[in-house]
Amino acid sequence: MNYKLNDFKKNLSSAIDFVKRSYDCSKPLLNKSKDLILKGKDKLVDVYDDLEYSKIDINYNHLLNYYKKSGVAGEEKLSLLQTLCAIKGINFGIISNSGSGKTYCLDKLVDLLPEEKVYKLELSSSKAPFYDLDNINNCDFIYIPELQKAMKSRNSDITEMLKNLTEGKSCKRIVTKSGGNIVQEIKGDKTIFFTLANENYFNPDKELERRYLMLGTDYSEDQTRKILELKVQNRNGHNDDLILPNEDKALRLHIKNCIYKKPNFFNPYLEEIIKKIPDTILARSYSDHLFDLFEASALFNYKNREFEKGKIVVEKKDISLILSLYWNDFIEKIKN
Repeated sequence: MNYKLNDFKKNLSSAIDFVKRSYDCSKPLLNKSKDLILKGKDKLVDVYDDLEYSKIDINYNHLLNYYKKSGVAGEEKLSLLQTLCAIKGINFGIISNSGSGKTYCLDKLVDLLPEEKVYKLELSSSKAPFYDLDNINNCDFIYIPELQKAMKSRNSDITEMLKNLTEGKSCKRIVTKSGGNIVQEIKGDKTIFFTLANENYFNPDKELERRYLMLGTDYSEDQTRKILELKVQNRNGHNDDLILPNEDKALRLHIKNCIYKKPNFFNPYLEEIIKKIPDTILARSYSDHLFDLFEASALFNYKNREFEKGKIVVEKKDISLILSLYWNDFIEKIKN
């Protein structure tokens, strides 16, 4: 009897020991499972929030109120056009006087875009972009502040890089090392935007300029007055409710959805529009900017647009808006 009891105690002790060891061994796995469950819960919360914010019908008023609350005064035309360019993947530049607010306005657009998808390219040399290949290739947008700093000459490597990327071509550089040649490559699937002070010695050549939709700021005295008045309004909190927190989040989600939607379009008004375009050589390339903007407006309003055979239909209100914002500039461009 004593033998059996001792034997039982030993077996019980061994069993308890085994359970303890098994638990200790499984703790990392249990902790990992717990983390995955918590992360999954967080993702479900994010999805739920996205669904809630997507119910808000975002329009141009939300967009303009965002810019105004952010301190952008009287630049409705620039604010709308640069945003439409970004969501449609239209390469663009803002050329204007120093101190006219071009960088400030563009920075507010960057704040609207998915943060991890914008690469700010500070160009200290023609090889600088190749030193951070992974980050550049993982982004969707390349932002170049003060382009003139990079453009040592019109024939620089940077100029060729900017031209190639706008055509969807990759930029390659061969580096020779002891083990052989290594090909460094920047993928040509980016949307590029930049600022440029027009007092500078550097001006984009025609070949570069036609690849980018060029925008400008208003540097009139009237615009200065608007800026001063807005500064006072914002300091005193008069514009705090221009766009509410849930509207701000909904706007950001809407912009993100527009960027990654990548739909096709049907524009029933193009045949009539081209009759009004002068038959100049430059119209052949610059017309794409105009047509892209029509589609960008329909894209921004995709929730309120009809679909035909899977394509978003451009409406008359899209045509009217873009003609009011860009037609005069477009005609001036193609006449020069």
